[in-house]
Amino acid sequence: MTTGNLIAKLRAHRAAEERLKQARRELDVEITRVVDSGEWQIIDVAEVTGWSRETIRAIVKRVQQERWAEADRKRSSTPPDQLGEL
Repeated sequence: MTTGNLIAKLRAHRAAEERLKQARRELDVEITRVVDSGEWQIIDVAEVTGWSRETIRAIVKRVQQERWAEADRKRSSTPPDQLGEL
């Protein structure tokens, strides 16, 4: 393998890792959506994914906390006269 091949393979690997990270994030958001909406119960998501109920609960909790933190950031950066528009 030439140096160029090694670098190309490394770049491809890093790009794949980023795609995987994004796909996992999208899956976590969708899991949270279906659990929060009541479409699915945690036990059903656990059965489909093969993950434990505790893992599913942790995913839902993390995504919810990230959303709340983002909402807090938006509120704290919004001028008081525009708070009603959120």
